[in-house]
Amino acid sequence: MGKIMALLTPPSHTHRTAEENLGLGYIASILRNAGYRVHIVDAWIEGISIQKLIERLLLIGKINFIGISCYRSSLDEVKKIVLEIRSKIGKMPIIAGGFGPTFYPEDFLDIGVDIAVIGEGEYIIINLLKVLEEGYSPESIPGVSWKEGKKVRFV
Repeated sequence: MGKIMALLTPPSHTHRTAEENLGLGYIASILRNAGYRVHIVDAWIEGISIQKLIERLLLIGKINFIGISCYRSSLDEVKKIVLEIRSKIGKMPIIAGGFGPTFYPEDFLDIGVDIAVIGEGEYIIINLLKVLEEGYSPESIPGVSWKEGKKVRFV
């Protein structure tokens, strides 16, 4: 069995749209083709709360990685999700991607996200996860940002 990644979108506090998150679909397809087991919980389109999102994650069982697709406007929701994951599910790499982390990576790293993807995640996700699985720093992966202590690093 492959490693498990849960891909999420936070709930919307402003508005909801009727379309699925295409970026998550791309990432999920790439991961599945590489042998990962992928679960998508799209709180945005499903209109579910953070509590319900966490309940759904708990039903999955052991999760190796979390990916969150988000905007800058969802920073507060992402912070709550990260805190809930850490307290109820445990410690695993949390990777944020999408418009928000691409343009404001420091904001997402400051709220507890482990890695912010800058740009198109589908080009780097497999290499990033392999590096993380091996316990290495993501410094060899272009298009990511992370913290070492209080210092934000970019590649």
